[in-house]
Amino acid sequence: MQIKVVNLNLSYGGVRAFSDVSMHVESGSIAVLIGANGAGKSSLIRCIIGLATRSSGEIWLGGQRIDGLPPGKIASLGVSLVPEGRRVFREMTVLENLLMGAYLVRTRKETRNNLEEVWHLLPIL
Repeated sequence: MQIKVVNLNLSYGGVRAFSDVSMHVESGSIAVLIGANGAGKSSLIRCIIGLATRSSGEIWLGGQRIDGLPPGKIASLGVSLVPEGRRVFREMTVLENLLMGAYLVRTRKETRNNLEEVWHLLPIL
């Protein structure tokens, strides 16, 4: 599903995090945000997933505008952030981590099917 950001602006109080950011990422493609520390990369991602409130601009997922939606609703649409380097669930097994990530899956059958797909892709687990 494509994501599109149009003229997005974000400020924390009187401090501007970024201004007039626009980007378009097609479904199935890979995009990379590169910039110096403090350039606004994390703030942009937080804005997209609903954890930071934009000053202005639009965020679209597929044909649906998602800016202004609560983070839980955005996550249910398939957009989320997995922080790296913080070892949030380091005491949990791989299976427990996968199940933690499946909290939005509605049925046990769907969870089981998803796990089988992961085992097929990553058989060493």
